[in-house]
Amino acid sequence: MFVVGIIKYDTKPCLMAPVSAFARTRSCERLNSLRATDQPSLMELAWTIDAILKLAKLVSVIFLNTLIVIFHINFWRDVMKQKILIASLLATMGISTSAMAGNLLETMSDDGGFKTLLSAIKTAGMEDTFKAAGPMTLFAPTDLAFTNIPKAKLDALLADKAALKKLITYFVVPSKISKEDVDAGKVKTLEGEDLSLSIKEGVKVNNVSVIGQGINADNGVIHAVNTVLMPKS
Repeated sequence: MFVVGIIKYDTKPCLMAPVSAFARTRSCERLNSLRATDQPSLMELAWTIDAILKLAKLVSVIFLNTLIVIFHINFWRDVMKQKILIASLLATMGISTSAMAGNLLETMSDDGGFKTLLSAIKTAGMEDTFKAAGPMTLFAPTDLAFTNIPKAKLDALLADKAALKKLITYFVVPSKISKEDVDAGKVKTLEGEDLSLSIKEGVKVNNVSVIGQGINADNGVIHAVNTVLMPKS
């Protein structure tokens, strides 16, 4: 015999489709068993809430750091745009922007391609020379230029303050020579010996090609070369 109705088992209602009394009783037992075992414990709830809070904190930290990075990128991009705009306006007005460049040391540092030379200048104690009013022309060997010197010889040179000072002053002419104003001939360096300039097949110093158009500083100009110029004596 089949019946339809609501019965109570373990104080919980059990709505059944038409089934036998035995089947109905077993179904209600399973239902009540599931109801009893499916309830999470307070400890499990606490762990779950703690995990959710930690995840939310991590997401908020990542989001905040992302915003900070985006802010800095946009800030420095705007700064560079303004510097370029100002430089363009001044150039249009015929005003030199070299005063914005910093001294020779600062300009080389900003460029990033003269780390070995900057280290040598510091070792030789010549920072003030390149901060002076000038004007000066610096035929600056790049970091690549120094890699062409055998390591043992370079290490010995960098450890010899007097030799470094003699070498570095050989790179410097105590006047400003822009690339477009170069005349073939000899120019005297701070070291005392001459550098030989030529303009055939591009500007060269001691037969070494000058790279680029020159980097202006507020106390002179830097001409990069990929060879370390060596004095004869």
